[in-house]
Amino acid sequence: MQTVLNRFQSLLGQKARYQFRVSSSMIWRENSEVTFINLLSTSALFESFHRAGQELLEKILDKGMTSAIVSSQIDHLAVTPAGMQVTLQVEVVGVENNHIFFTGEAFDETEKIAVAQFERVVVGLDFLKRKALEKARFIF
Repeated sequence: MQTVLNRFQSLLGQKARYQFRVSSSMIWRENSEVTFINLLSTSALFESFHRAGQELLEKILDKGMTSAIVSSQIDHLAVTPAGMQVTLQVEVVGVENNHIFFTGEAFDETEKIAVAQFERVVVGLDFLKRKALEKARFIF
């Protein structure tokens, strides 16, 4: 277990960059009045930040391990229309046992559009399956 925890510590300061072009599947659709404007949704930004963090962790995780989002704070600062390129970067800023802490920034082609802080916890897939089965017995 100590070897795995040492690998987590080695992540400190590492960065991952992620780029995408805003597509129709990423559009803000909470109500009909905003949908036609074709703007990047906060939920799509949320997913992109977390995907970048997960991809950074996947490089060091053993088979049968994954990471799950524990907490997240995203400030969506500016609008981005569909078709624009977005570049985001996440950095590992803390490690406590199997908890990995990230910060991130996102920019479109003209300005900073978001900042983020989030935490992921590394867990075994067997643990997740066991917990799901324990809870599933309460479904009627």
